[in-house]
Amino acid sequence: MKVFIKKLLILNLSFLFFVGAGSFNKDIESLKDYLEILKEDGISVSDIETKLDNLKKEGLISETELLRIQDEILNLSKDNCNNPPKSAPMITGGPDSFGYMWMAPVPYTGLGGPWTLVPTTPITGYYDYEVIPFDLPFPFKFYGNVYNRVHLSVNGVMLLSDVSYLVPVASNYLDRNFYLPTSVLNIPAICPYWDDLFFVGDAPVSSRLYYRTGFFGPYSAIEFLWSNIPTFSFWNRPGSPLSFSVTLVYDGSIIFYYIDVVAFTYYLSYGRSATAGIQDLYSRARLGNKLVYSYNSSTLYNGLSVVFAPPPDADGDAIPDNLDNCPSVPNFDQADVDNDGIGNLCDNCYHHPRRWPAGNPPFYPLSEDVYNPLQQNSDGDTWGDACDNCPYSNNNPQNDVDFDGVGNGCDNCFHHPRYWPAGNPPTYPVSEDIYNPWLSGDDPCVAGIQSVYQLNSDCDSWGDACDNCDFTTNNPQGDGDNDGVGGACDNCPSLYNPAQSDIDVDGQGDDCDPCPADPTNADADGDNVCDMFDNCLGVANNYVAGDNPCTAPVETQYQKDLDCDGQGDDCDACSNDSYNDWDNDGVCGDVDNCPWVSNPGQADSDGDGYGDVCDPYPASFASIIPGIYPNPFVSNVIINIEIKQPSFSNLSIFDASGKLIRNIGNLYLDSGIHSFSWDGKTDDGFKSSAGIYFFKVSTKNGSIVFKLIKTN
Repeated sequence: MKVFIKKLLILNLSFLFFVGAGSFNKDIESLKDYLEILKEDGISVSDIETKLDNLKKEGLISETELLRIQDEILNLSKDNCNNPPKSAPMITGGPDSFGYMWMAPVPYTGLGGPWTLVPTTPITGYYDYEVIPFDLPFPFKFYGNVYNRVHLSVNGVMLLSDVSYLVPVASNYLDRNFYLPTSVLNIPAICPYWDDLFFVGDAPVSSRLYYRTGFFGPYSAIEFLWSNIPTFSFWNRPGSPLSFSVTLVYDGSIIFYYIDVVAFTYYLSYGRSATAGIQDLYSRARLGNKLVYSYNSSTLYNGLSVVFAPPPDADGDAIPDNLDNCPSVPNFDQADVDNDGIGNLCDNCYHHPRRWPAGNPPFYPLSEDVYNPLQQNSDGDTWGDACDNCPYSNNNPQNDVDFDGVGNGCDNCFHHPRYWPAGNPPTYPVSEDIYNPWLSGDDPCVAGIQSVYQLNSDCDSWGDACDNCDFTTNNPQGDGDNDGVGGACDNCPSLYNPAQSDIDVDGQGDDCDPCPADPTNADADGDNVCDMFDNCLGVANNYVAGDNPCTAPVETQYQKDLDCDGQGDDCDACSNDSYNDWDNDGVCGDVDNCPWVSNPGQADSDGDGYGDVCDPYPASFASIIPGIYPNPFVSNVIINIEIKQPSFSNLSIFDASGKLIRNIGNLYLDSGIHSFSWDGKTDDGFKSSAGIYFFKVSTKNGSIVFKLIKTN
């Protein structure tokens, strides 16, 4: 019989042909059995209702019979709906673009406590564009914004707006549900059961909106209840009203709780014609901000609770951590002056002191704030590496006395000893600290990669800009001679020589090198005069202090050389004769009576000071009486001569090469003593140089020559 009933329905024939019109009531149990068989065979209840509709259209069953069968189907389904599986596992959905997720089923049956009636005016009947404004007891965070008011619609929709709101008239009524997001909901919306519902304020339905407050865990919460709200098409049918609630939690969570979702007909039950979900303001930029739990599907049942959990928001500013540019600091405006994705209030390079005018924090955003999206902070202080003037050394509050961009705490030229008054570290900033800014690249003195460093060639504590030994470690910068060059690298550590001149590059400065031009520093006779410059090799003749009369410019020390012939007096056989016995007769030129003619015996028959070998008149016509003085001379010399026979005489002066440089004149000289002077100048009026000169007297009786020595 059951198989036959199944076949009749499948063939669109009324089972009334089998049971008879008068026996319909007694065969209800047969229908229940039959429905169970269909369920086991995988035929859905909706398929059965479709067949029944077709039977009614064909006139095979009446309206009353159809409603009786539908009621039985609904009651069977309602039994299943009221007893969902107790061991149903929790499942999740999402997240959406903002980060919301849903979880269901959850153990929640409302906040508990008495309900308070929400004034239903102006909701009256079927006006789907009317909503009730309701001020919340706490600010509610939803999709990054905070709301203090909601607007309740009879159609199972909660709209969020702090200003007065009216659902647009025309085609955008809320009497038809859509998949989210939709422009019909043109402001943020929460939809626990969006369908074409109807508000019936009178008995027997008595539709109402209620609310109650309480706590959900540690957070304040408010629950809104849509009570006995029937579907519009079947509002006057017994058992058709729906009941469900929405709970808003202070932390932004939303809970849908379904108390009775079985309408008069199976088509309108369990959410088959409803939308359950949330959406943000409908806009092109926010289309991803929506999360749907159910849309026109039988996923809702009595006792079901669904939680829509917001993404984590550690700072409670309504911006989820995954979107918040300051997840640990409340910043509702998300201001980010340098556009590095890090909000101003937590950016470790926002309003850095080096950018404060006159050292004071500004009261306006600074466009110069540093772009540093990674927020790297190697030293763990308040400032990120991108703006920290000591990125690898804690330097709060970023003091930088020399304004070189390198903080005092890591500046390798900050408070250098050479700038300490009286050699003591100062207790105040020193304006003389040296400007030596950061260089980009890896620090060769530090293990591990760094992005900036100060030049420090010897890797000691002091940068090259202030280090008194750039290439030699010299802690603690000792400088015994105070010449600005540290003792560890000073080529004359005991002698002030800031220039560090070293001509022979032997590592010994010229100012203290006995042989500044001889890298070997040879000194065979040990007189502290290097062989390269010693005027007496093999004979010790130390330097004497004073100006050297033989050289210009002035020197501070020299070896004695009276005749300035480059041979020291201690080894010069003729120390007062720069020609050193020109005629090689064994008599030095300064005492030789014939310096240009060899005459070892020095014979002088007439006693005139000229040897007979060079005296044309050994019985001389003239002689020097009492002589020439001073000789040597510097600027003026007096020459006294005695003429024995009167005659015209020519008086001339010649240099050592025999060149006439001064003609005193042709004079008639009587016998007797005559005195003449020479100012050391030539006929052209120029001052003659130091050296040996000859005064010549020529007469008809012969010539006589006298030697003069001029010095500077």
